[in-house]
Amino acid sequence: MQRSPVLVLILGFTLGLGVGCSGGQTRPDERGGGSQGGKVKGDRTMVSHAEGLEPAWIQECPVRSDQILPFCGEAVEQASQAGACATAHAKAVEKLKAFIGQQVGAGLEAEGGGAYSFKLQGGDDQAISVRGVWEDSRWWEQYDGGSGQTYDCYVMLTYPALEYNALVGKAQAAARQRFEKAAALHAEGKELLDGGVPAQAKVRFQRALALLQGLKEKFQTRDGKNSEILVEQVNADLSAASVQESEMGSTLVVAVLMRMDGADARASAEFKKFEADVQNMVLQRTLKVRPGGLDGPQVSAVLAGDVKAAVQTARDKSAGYLLVVLVDVRHVTKDESGIYYSKAEGQVRLIRTQDGRELATANVSDRTGHPTSAAAANAKVLETIVGRSVKPALKQALDKIQ
Repeated sequence: MQRSPVLVLILGFTLGLGVGCSGGQTRPDERGGGSQGGKVKGDRTMVSHAEGLEPAWIQECPVRSDQILPFCGEAVEQASQAGACATAHAKAVEKLKAFIGQQVGAGLEAEGGGAYSFKLQGGDDQAISVRGVWEDSRWWEQYDGGSGQTYDCYVMLTYPALEYNALVGKAQAAARQRFEKAAALHAEGKELLDGGVPAQAKVRFQRALALLQGLKEKFQTRDGKNSEILVEQVNADLSAASVQESEMGSTLVVAVLMRMDGADARASAEFKKFEADVQNMVLQRTLKVRPGGLDGPQVSAVLAGDVKAAVQTARDKSAGYLLVVLVDVRHVTKDESGIYYSKAEGQVRLIRTQDGRELATANVSDRTGHPTSAAAANAKVLETIVGRSVKPALKQALDKIQ
């Protein structure tokens, strides 16, 4: 199985760039001389801040331009400078993550060491790296008052628009791969559904929907195909597969076969009674019997032990199971006392058409005699094997159907 492609965007954060870096020294506020006359926020007064002049961007994050995409985060009244700046940094990352997610559907995952990856799912397993996000600026302030000594921190990340555009291009390529893979899965599912294998078709349709649901917006190919129409088609086929699977789960093709002294006995009165008994047992289970049965060559194949063609016929009839009940009756001898003896052998087989698996197999046999004729002995041994062996085996087989 092929793995989905992963587009990886490494966010390497370089501290110390721009105005108000975290590398600055703590210092008294020049405007107020320590705690006197400093910047005031409510009942808190600033006593120190990062080195340099207060940057304007902490009041309002810069707007996105054709060159740079800024993302700002802030944290106030924190117990430590490190904690405040870590929280501010995390909030900036979340804004970056939300923006990328809305635009191209990429997920952000931490890779440790301050690095992050954007991941896009596509149609192959090749990893692509796009670099270019860093921490442009950081500013912190220390306050006294209120709940004691507290810290505010502001962090701005910047992402070059050129790199973002490259990411968008990769996202579009990944979307195309997802769409093409979904279309291929839909085609596979349709073939399986038409072939009478709804359970496997459902798996293909569900995988196709998962791929299509990962697209952030409608995708359209040059030949006019688009993701919205494909979603509708997949949903319709998934519904049809569910209905077919449900019906197949309670539907059987029943092949009742009888030979009498080496000849096909399906035209005999004994066979008609035998067949009716079998079908009544099936119908008592609220199961459906698919009409039509098997044709001559398929009957011959079953008698020869090859049920592959019969299974395909049952599947084509949208039946989830093939039930084969076979009885072979033959006169074997007449003893010195004038008693006619006949022997009956049979099989009860239940096969699941979805995968051809035999859920139940039973071989039965009996022998009995009759004083009047070979035909009477045949009739008696048939009645005996059906009541004593075939019906119990048939019950055990039908119990396998949930």
